[in-house]
Amino acid sequence: MKKETGTRRPKGTGSIAYLGEGRRKPYVATFNKKSIGTFKTAEEADIALLKHQLNIFALFPPSLGESEHLKFEYAKFILEFQKKGILSMYVDDFQDMDFYNNLFKDKMIAAGNNVIQSNSRSEIILSNVPTFAEIWEIEYSRLVKKNSDSWKRCMRSAFKNLVNIHNMPVNKIKTTEFQLAFDERMNKPNCGQSTLRNMLNICRIVVKYGLKMDYVEKDYTQFINFAPTAKPRNRRKPFSPDEIKIILKDNSDIAKKILIYIFTGMRPIELISMKRENIHIEEKYMQGGVKTAAGKERIIPLHPLIIPLIQHFLNQSSSPYLFSDENINMTYTHYKNDYIKFMDKHNLEHMEPYDTRYTFSTLAKTCHVDTAAHKKIMGHSCNDLTDDVYTHEPLSFLLKEISKIKLD
Repeated sequence: MKKETGTRRPKGTGSIAYLGEGRRKPYVATFNKKSIGTFKTAEEADIALLKHQLNIFALFPPSLGESEHLKFEYAKFILEFQKKGILSMYVDDFQDMDFYNNLFKDKMIAAGNNVIQSNSRSEIILSNVPTFAEIWEIEYSRLVKKNSDSWKRCMRSAFKNLVNIHNMPVNKIKTTEFQLAFDERMNKPNCGQSTLRNMLNICRIVVKYGLKMDYVEKDYTQFINFAPTAKPRNRRKPFSPDEIKIILKDNSDIAKKILIYIFTGMRPIELISMKRENIHIEEKYMQGGVKTAAGKERIIPLHPLIIPLIQHFLNQSSSPYLFSDENINMTYTHYKNDYIKFMDKHNLEHMEPYDTRYTFSTLAKTCHVDTAAHKKIMGHSCNDLTDDVYTHEPLSFLLKEISKIKLD
């Protein structure tokens, strides 16, 4: 069955034939009796024929470089003028194409493509410049494999703060655009140093990729100015032995949780995400942790004082997590709110939940816990230590050291 292939082509400009139904690319383009390929549509075949002839007569402008995509777009652009009768169907009749070449360049720039200077002195128009969000998706997929859950949360939050530049081609983002994104975040409440640093880190990663792929020429992130507007956090300070005794006298669940934090040295999120399957009461340890390589899935020995407290929470519900409220997993916000209310109730000046971790570290030092054990329990690297005690009986050693912590 014959199918219409478009306007009949002048002799010497090639031909297009329809090969029949049932083919993914049913149109074949032929020039000088030689096939140059098959195509899905007659229009694609038309463009391919013109592209082939432009290449034979070396009529592509130098500004296209070696980009096949741009050459296709240029042929498509020129074909429109041929169809309207403005340009001859015979490419060897083309004369003084500067007007059309400049018009095409302006069209590409308006579409978000960049113009840079190449080593050969000719301009290269970069095609399909990806957006900020598209590059970040590529880099995030690469980096997420070797970073912690904490890093993921921080990066997701920081990326949301850069929403104004998400859909911009990366070559269009200059100092002004970066600065506006940062200014907008600084004008909102609770803008801390870490938030801004994470935003800057994402911008640098994206621009570094852009430089590597020749999408951008310059790193404009070096000109970003920012300053935190949030009130500085209260300086972390350890609970004193007397303050810990006050907590011990309170029989509430939040008091028990605070004590577990104090005597394990764990980060807030680490106990919140602790699963009961990783708690081994009989063996007197639990396993978990986040953030660093040394901190993940580490062994945390249980101080004798908190074993009954942990057992209390295990008996309290059937939740897969240690801390839950009517089988609803506890969140950091929930814990922090209860923590602050407890501190207000007892007039204790500790508004930062991280004070419990700092308290453990202080107690470990003052009670002369082995330095290697101290670091291991807190999830810090022991690379600077030569102690090889962990090769033999790590748990027994850690239990012996944790038992050194006393309040009197």
